Amino acid sequence: LDGHRWSDVRCRSIFAASLTGNAVDRYSELRMMHSDLTLLRAGSRLIEKYKSKLPEQELMSRIMLEPKRRHEPCQEYAQRLLNMADSLPGGLAVEANARQAIHSFIK
Repeated sequence: LDGHRWSDVRCRSIFAASLTGNAVDRYSELRMMHSDLTLLRAGSRLIEKYKSKLPEQELMSRIMLEPKRRHEPCQEYAQRLLNMADSLPGGLAVEANARQAIHSFIK
């Protein structure tokens, strides 16, 4: 980030520290089974394991109807909508997905 490249080992340790729940256990299992696993490959395997099983239209519908929870700060609500939109094919790189999250937040 500051013009220096981080080693893959450093990146993997930061990545591992950011995981929560079942992903922590799954990542540990992956590392034990494949000690030479790169960060990119480990991330791909975790995404494949935990990606949404819902059809695209169902996800889009849920984003459109997702209400703000009582006592939920706006920032957390916005992040939740963005996380949902990111699980759509193409993630937030697809403008329509990000736009849908923003639309739901505004309404």
